[in-house]
Amino acid sequence: VSWARRCVKETEKKQEAENKKKEVEKKKQDEQKKKQETGKKKKESEKKKQEEQKKKKDEEKKKKDEEKKKKDEEKKKQEAEKKKKGTEKKKQEEQKKKQEAENKKKEVEKKKQDEQKKKQETGKKKKESEKKKQEEQKKKQEDEKKKKETEKKKQDDQKKKQEAEKKKKEGEKKKQDDQKKKQEAEKKKKEGEKKKQ
Repeated sequence: VSWARRCVKETEKKQEAENKKKEVEKKKQDEQKKKQETGKKKKESEKKKQEEQKKKKDEEKKKKDEEKKKKDEEKKKQEAEKKKKGTEKKKQEEQKKKQEAENKKKEVEKKKQDEQKKKQETGKKKKESEKKKQEEQKKKQEDEKKKKETEKKKQDDQKKKQEAEKKKKEGEKKKQDDQKKKQEAEKKKKEGEKKKQ
């Protein structure tokens, strides 16, 4: 009986040792498993952390790229604006230049017209002066002609007067001669009468 009991005890002892060993093994395995899971979780956490880090970097890069794109577009816009202003300025300068040329042309044209007008007025004045001169010349000639005609008339009247005077004198002389002849005839008649007596 003691042997059997001892045998049972031994078996129980053996069994306990086995069980203990199994428990230790199981505990070891559980710890290993736990360790693995912890490692797995750590890796997953690390992976997640890296992914988040990557995501963050990507977002940061995206943000920077967008910022750069925005800046480039702004720069491009400013350059386009600058170019536009430059073109506008150039256009305005050309317009100004064109306007100045047009004004100069108009001034030259006006000057030309003024000179033409002045020339015409001078010509007109010259013609008027010439006309006046001719009229004065004509008047002078007419006055000269009238003067000559008056002079001629005066001379003719003088001549007529002299002729009338001459005729009058001749008539007077004839009258005197006739008187003289009459007196002589009378005298002769008287002498003849005297002689006859």
